[in-house]
Amino acid sequence: MQINSRVYYNIYIGPYSIELRFSFLKFSESKYAYTFCIFLLTFSLKWIIFVLSAYHTFRQFLPDFFTHWQRLHPSPAYFGFGAKALSEPLQRIIFDTHFNSAYKMQERYGKFMDKNKDLIDELRNIVMNYDNIVFFGGAGVSTESGIPDFRSVDGLYHQQYDYPPETILSHTFYRRNPGEFFRFYRNKMLFLDAKPNAAHIKLAELEARGKLRAVITQNIDGLHQAAGNRTVLELHGSVLRNYCEKCGQFYDVHYVRNAAGVPECEKCGGSVKPDVVLYEEGLDQKTINAAVRYIHDAQVLIIGGTSLAVYPAAGLIDYFRGDKLVVINKAPTPRDSHADLLIQAPIGEVFGQI
Repeated sequence: MQINSRVYYNIYIGPYSIELRFSFLKFSESKYAYTFCIFLLTFSLKWIIFVLSAYHTFRQFLPDFFTHWQRLHPSPAYFGFGAKALSEPLQRIIFDTHFNSAYKMQERYGKFMDKNKDLIDELRNIVMNYDNIVFFGGAGVSTESGIPDFRSVDGLYHQQYDYPPETILSHTFYRRNPGEFFRFYRNKMLFLDAKPNAAHIKLAELEARGKLRAVITQNIDGLHQAAGNRTVLELHGSVLRNYCEKCGQFYDVHYVRNAAGVPECEKCGGSVKPDVVLYEEGLDQKTINAAVRYIHDAQVLIIGGTSLAVYPAAGLIDYFRGDKLVVINKAPTPRDSHADLLIQAPIGEVFGQI
């Protein structure tokens, strides 16, 4: 088989340069010439697909960067970075056969933005126009920091305990079986490596700007304070505080986590109890009074990351008399119909946009 001439084409995709070689053959001298030419073209296309696959895999590790880049450099091509050299039919072939599943995540994000854009804009306007905002939050705020909600389907109960979490985390169980209580408590209630997420950070920013008056939380992880909030009312206490039940000596969370069995006071030998409100125990009255005052006086009350199913904490919402009630939660809540603004989405994603 003779080859008369060759033509080379370069396709540029970002930093990559793919060379396609097309050979013009004397078809009369070989019955396999046409087949061989198709083979060369197919082989070259395989390399294009391989490089683009590796390229797109890298893209998934930096979604925010590429979203920002595409806003600055819009392109009709599927692959960004000016891949206009690829013909539209070739783009469609590669996209449909190799990247359809990879783009589902970006498509869902786009749908989230399209669906909630107007709602987020409205929330942004509310935040801009009011200076007396109170935030009331629940477990959904912390789950986005990797702390599970033990009441959820994918929560803490994994069949390794003989009792449900609500029983173990009760005052009666703590008194009768403190060893089992602390085994569960250390394994399932302490997440010391968790970091504040976008919701925590935005709330701290709003307080620093004089917009937010208080955070009222049902969580016990201390992430609001870690993000920088100063006025935080912890309705259910905090794992960061622990006290001897006899002498009142304070101990930090590391002492309880590292103790063997039931932690004991080094000063008097009494049991060290976490400063968290267990089932069957009452809320701190001073904290309740302060929460009622902040909610009653607020112009805007933002409820986020809570199903409002835990009482008496959820009942505090009844004291709100302000202008705007905002509910942000993935699942429906009893207050949805009363809300001036309802956004059914993860609170971190929403707050990351305002």
